[in-house]
Amino acid sequence: MKTFIDIKEYMQSSREQRRSHLVLEEPCIEIGGDSRIFRGLLAHFLGTTIGGRTCYVCHACNNPRCSNPKHLYWGSPTDNVIDQKESGTWKSGYTKMIEKHGTELTKEIMRKRASSGGKSGGGHNALDDEAIIKWKVALKDINLLELGFVGKLSKKMECSHTHVRRILKKYFPEVKTFQRKKNTSSEPNSIL
Repeated sequence: MKTFIDIKEYMQSSREQRRSHLVLEEPCIEIGGDSRIFRGLLAHFLGTTIGGRTCYVCHACNNPRCSNPKHLYWGSPTDNVIDQKESGTWKSGYTKMIEKHGTELTKEIMRKRASSGGKSGGGHNALDDEAIIKWKVALKDINLLELGFVGKLSKKMECSHTHVRRILKKYFPEVKTFQRKKNTSSEPNSIL
């Protein structure tokens, strides 16, 4: 009975060692199937167990339909990107978005993401007048004296708790978000 090398142990080898069996002079073989089949073929050919999600079947020939085990090797997501860059097929997420949506729609999507804040905003997360009005309406609908109002506002505005706090701090500094005890005052939301 054949013994198989544990894939975790095999993946400790260098990229060069994991690629040492490659013979790219041979033609690609396209028998059909998907990565599950390729994983089984490669595991059997190399005598390894089948890897998990972070263990990729990389195609050194840059043909995703190829099932020639002399063109396939176990790699990481990083190995996959290195192969794509070496073959000239790597594309950034932005480029892929342009191909899918077109330049104008991609720019609009990026503007929307930036205006909603977070890291994609690049420090330019200013709200326009329309957005400020939406926040004011949302603030009026929520009892700001109640525990958990940041979570409710987050759900209503479809953004993170952190973003809610940033918006409140920047545009509505009179609203205190770090209440630690329940406020029993019957004071209405007169902040706005």
